[in-house]
Amino acid sequence: MNINFLFPNFLWMSLLALLPLVIHLINLRKHKVVYFSDISLLKNIQSISNSSKKIKNWLILLIRMLLIVLISIVFAQPYIPNNNQKFIEGKSIAIFLDTSPSMQNSFGLSNSITSAKNVADEIIQSYPEGTLFKVFTSENLSKAQFPNNSNRSKDIIAQTKIGNYSTNFNQLYKRIVNDEDIQALHVISDFLDELDTNQFNHLLFPVNYYPIKYSQSTSLIIDSVYFDSPIRKLIGEEELKITSRLQGDIDSSQVKFSVKLDNFNYYISSNLGIKNSESSVVFPVVSNSIVKGFVQGEFSEALSNKVYWSFTKKNKIKVLLVSNNSEIVQILQRVYGTEDLIDIEVVTEQNVDFTKVNFYDLLILGGLNQIYSSYGKILNNFTQQGKVICVIPSQKINYDSYNQFYQNLNLRYEWIDNVLDTLNASNLDVKHHFFKDMFKNTSIDLSSLIFPKVFQYYNIQINSPENINLISLNNLSPWLSLQNNCFTMSSSISVTSTNLKQHPLIVALFLKIALFSSQNQNLYYPIHQNSLTNFSSKTYPQLKIKTPDSSLFNWIPSSSGLFHIGNEFNDVGFYEVYSNDSLIDVLSINIPSYEYSIKNTSFINNLADLDNVVEVNSNGNIDISVIQQGKKISIYFIWIIIILLIIESLVLFKIINR
Repeated sequence: MNINFLFPNFLWMSLLALLPLVIHLINLRKHKVVYFSDISLLKNIQSISNSSKKIKNWLILLIRMLLIVLISIVFAQPYIPNNNQKFIEGKSIAIFLDTSPSMQNSFGLSNSITSAKNVADEIIQSYPEGTLFKVFTSENLSKAQFPNNSNRSKDIIAQTKIGNYSTNFNQLYKRIVNDEDIQALHVISDFLDELDTNQFNHLLFPVNYYPIKYSQSTSLIIDSVYFDSPIRKLIGEEELKITSRLQGDIDSSQVKFSVKLDNFNYYISSNLGIKNSESSVVFPVVSNSIVKGFVQGEFSEALSNKVYWSFTKKNKIKVLLVSNNSEIVQILQRVYGTEDLIDIEVVTEQNVDFTKVNFYDLLILGGLNQIYSSYGKILNNFTQQGKVICVIPSQKINYDSYNQFYQNLNLRYEWIDNVLDTLNASNLDVKHHFFKDMFKNTSIDLSSLIFPKVFQYYNIQINSPENINLISLNNLSPWLSLQNNCFTMSSSISVTSTNLKQHPLIVALFLKIALFSSQNQNLYYPIHQNSLTNFSSKTYPQLKIKTPDSSLFNWIPSSSGLFHIGNEFNDVGFYEVYSNDSLIDVLSINIPSYEYSIKNTSFINNLADLDNVVEVNSNGNIDISVIQQGKKISIYFIWIIIILLIIESLVLFKIINR
């Protein structure tokens, strides 16, 4: 049986076992002979007594020497190594060090990342000299890691800093599962309850887990920043909503938020007595075309995140009307022609150039008898960029062409037949943000209003849960519907189909449709999640990004021609987007809010399913015997010490009472 020691230097203490022997030998002085009267009758008894006493003294000496040796062994902490996990010379030890943002939290007298570094150093020290290590962090999982000696590995760990990548144990598993160079893995993290136990328990090499717990008792989390409506106003006031929650020991508190908007500061308070809250700040629409700001909590007692946000306003909304119908052209030119914020361009169906359609925000197909199926394929990319289509049918459409067009747009619409009936367009989905601010009185009784009449419409079957019937006829047939940035009217707007031309609602409806094209899709993006943006290589063949630290890089679109928030965006903050050296937008990148949540410090749920969980104390120290996968046997030596002490006590008792 092979026995190893965690602290073999303590074995030198066993040399102290010679001390009782030296003392015993010193006491063995030569006796002086003294003559006195005859004791022959007592000689036999005295001889027997001296012999017994000598045996007991030597037994006590032996026990005391054994006690010193055993105490030194206990201090050296013996263990029996696991034969299934022998150290293999030439193979590497992998160490994963969590560097996600939550590792900056306090832990004892230091923070989590400091404690994690201490753990990593102790792991390295526990292996024989010459062992090679691979150090993985949340930031470098996608990069190749080469084996390093212990000193170089310690330097790498010392230089490691908190990053912006969240912990991704699935990516860690994929990174190491086929690495034949690894013989053991050590995972140091504060978020081990997110780990898939089924994956890691079936790795072919041993894995140890080190849950970093921390004493942060309160966390103020800004979950989201948003507007009630995705349509950005060009005049008036905007209202920014902030949802937040207070997590931890504090039951109720007034929390102040700082809202930075361009060069203006706003401060709002929120009562987080129920630990969840929604606040809002109202600000006048600024003149800048690009608006950016951030929100952060002013609460020193809690860990809090900072949320960056931004959006781009269009100076002019560009509308392209494709129509051969002079009546529809006249109606829409009258609606849009008086608006300074809208530019409308009219082309006939024969003269439309769809290669330039991406330069417009709203495309209206007005009164076309037939829509070519190829339009759908071209305009599918148009809507994916956040731009808007509005389809107004003619009074005599080609059903097959319309159905094929919608199919190519990936919209499940089926135009069935033409219906002649006089109905009212009286059912409005007023809760939808499309109607926000359309009526001055928000509590208006809709039944008291006079709605447009419809004399002829198309029966459209819509088979999609994503469809929204903004306005329906009083027989519940859709009249104005919205799906995936495509507005569809079920009737023409000619006077023979509806009286909408003479109704005041026509201006409000088509202005809202135009404003809908100026909606902002994302106020911010989560970092490192490969989010899709509304930029396309068809509109912008080449883009450049200026990072928060003012460095520049070329933004390359994916194979689909769309631009993604990829790994190049490796820091939080504002990223300026340039096309031909002109600033066209600002993207805001944030760390996901869950990184600031207080983690379960006991990890009871998932860690119970894991083998080899190593406890980390408040100083970041660990029990190295568990690292080596050995069975601790110090307790057996302690029992032997206790037994020997009992034997020694009994022997001394007999000597004294003899």
